[in-house]
Amino acid sequence: MKLPDAMREARGGEPVTRAVALDGDDILATTPTRTLVYHGEGILSDESVEEFSHDVERLVMSEGRRKTTFTLDYVDTERSVTVPASVTSDVLDALLEGICTAAGVLDDEETVAGTFRFSELTLIVGDHQIVKHVGSTVWDQDYERFGYGELTDLAFEQLGGAMEVVLEVDGRPQRIKTPESRAHVVEETIKAAVFDFFEVQSMTDLRAFVSPGDREDDGDDTDDGLGLDSGIDPLGGVSGSSAFDDPLRKSQSEDPTGPETTQNPRDQPVDRGQAESTTNDRPQTAPPDTSDGSDHSTAADAGVEDRQPAGDPGNASADPTETDQSETDRPPANDPPSDPPVGREDVRAMIDRIEDLTEAIEKQNRLLSKQHQALKQLATEVRDGEE
Repeated sequence: MKLPDAMREARGGEPVTRAVALDGDDILATTPTRTLVYHGEGILSDESVEEFSHDVERLVMSEGRRKTTFTLDYVDTERSVTVPASVTSDVLDALLEGICTAAGVLDDEETVAGTFRFSELTLIVGDHQIVKHVGSTVWDQDYERFGYGELTDLAFEQLGGAMEVVLEVDGRPQRIKTPESRAHVVEETIKAAVFDFFEVQSMTDLRAFVSPGDREDDGDDTDDGLGLDSGIDPLGGVSGSSAFDDPLRKSQSEDPTGPETTQNPRDQPVDRGQAESTTNDRPQTAPPDTSDGSDHSTAADAGVEDRQPAGDPGNASADPTETDQSETDRPPANDPPSDPPVGREDVRAMIDRIEDLTEAIEKQNRLLSKQHQALKQLATEVRDGEE
């Protein structure tokens, strides 16, 4: 926007940070220390330039249907500027950016991405931070600010007719409620500023930098458990196997007689002689001796005498179900013995190992995130030193 000669002279050598077109030829422009309002030449007046210092105590906004009046309160006086209602948001951005920069709230050369006024809540979204002010005035010294470098999480929650911006700073959530009518604009403005600050493209990438787990390492960074003698690969590698092998799947792949390939023993051919031998090897109780005067044999002799093949009809005490049971329980004679199944303790040990490795990977990611931030800060300091 081309500024009138009178405004260029009034600004002196200061740069113009913002310029907003008002009615007709009128223009509002801001510098780091002042707001300039140019009034074009009219029928009853000549062109003029008003100056408003940014060293204010309070800023009050009064909105009407067609006009909005901003009142700047100083220590010993107050001054007002009236603008069309259609440019209220642009003028508010310009005034708050100038006032917050002069007060040291915003960093040097930090710009305002957007400002929002909801009843008694003022929300300023800057390049490096979010500033919140609650009160009947748009601005005074009672404010809160949340730097993006201190964020440990960012979320947007829908609550019926409103949305809450959840800024988690050092593990503590700070909630800012906004009306649903402006929720989308607020969310997109905050995302754009935060994403640009961390140089990411999505919420997933953002959380890789601002993980809530970062605060766990604040107490002691001297021992992160990832030394050369820790026995854990910092990148989650495991010698000779994968850290995420399924123990049950591994057992099935190694056992050719696993649950998917093992046949029912009833379907296998059974050596009749072996079955009979098995049956005969079972100790049995001798039948009671009902004869009088006969010699009583020992229990061992009775057991030997009464051992007969299962199919011998002379054995009155033989139970036909014993043979069937032995045939079904005994594994096939020619099949190799199967590996023992994986027990619950083996699965638990494998899960514990996976959890340990996962924790090691998360620690490594947090260390990489901190190194990235440190390098970014170092690059900024080097660049500032060169300038």
